Amino acid sequence: MKTLSTRLKFLSVFLTPNLWLATLTLFIGSVFLRPLLTQVWHFLLQSTGQFSGWKEIISTLGLLTLPQVMLGIAIVLMSIGLFLRARVAWTFTIILLIAISLFSFLMPNSSYHIGLLSVVDCLFLIWFWRVFNQSSLAAGTLFA
Repeated sequence: MKTLSTRLKFLSVFLTPNLWLATLTLFIGSVFLRPLLTQVWHFLLQSTGQFSGWKEIISTLGLLTLPQVMLGIAIVLMSIGLFLRARVAWTFTIILLIAISLFSFLMPNSSYHIGLLSVVDCLFLIWFWRVFNQSSLAAGTLFA
């Protein structure tokens, strides 16, 4: 009987909503970044040494890829804050997920699956708002 209760306590550590929501947010960020990073990787391998500055790279890749990179990196970093149950990271994650869903729905060649998944993640974050109750100076400065 003791082993069953210790196993259930061990499983209860992994069944907390902040871990699942942080994992889902990390997945959304990586899926959002994946097409862009593969495009940049193949492009940089072909044109190594041809550019002398960032202005040439941005003008070649296009200005519309920059917001996608910033949103993807920010949502991946916010998943760390969700893992730590930081309230500031919860707030910024909701804002970033709304931006990702709008970006996915309004861009003509993007996938709607990422937008739908980010709306579902946003709804789950709002549903489990009481879990994210950690407020600290370190979390505020790290994620703000």
